[in-house]
Amino acid sequence: MEYESDDISYDSEEEETIKKINKIKKLKLEDFLNFPKTRRILEIEHLENYFENCEKDIIKLYSKIKKHCKEQMSSALKYDNSNRGIGMITGLTYKYIDKKYNLEIFEIKPELAGGLITKLEENKNKKI
Repeated sequence: MEYESDDISYDSEEEETIKKINKIKKLKLEDFLNFPKTRRILEIEHLENYFENCEKDIIKLYSKIKKHCKEQMSSALKYDNSNRGIGMITGLTYKYIDKKYNLEIFEIKPELAGGLITKLEENKNKKI
């Protein structure tokens, strides 16, 4: 009875993926932000994270302030029946926060950075 060797063997697709991930790990944030497709992915990911975490807190705070104003007979938010102020506050907050992008998405799904890697390799070959 024959046994396969203990050496780990990868098929060519797995090897390509590993090579891509290693290249991705060497890239800087600026590389991702300078390439339109990866920049868009990072911005969408950051915005979704903002909505998931920060926006909920802003809505809770706004509701508490509105309730307090109502209890104190203050007219500050009396006429904001549609809660339009929440959108204005969340928009302003997002505009001025320090954006910290998470590059792990490209390690998890290396195909998302395929265009960037190709472009960087083309630029590298042109310089040589």
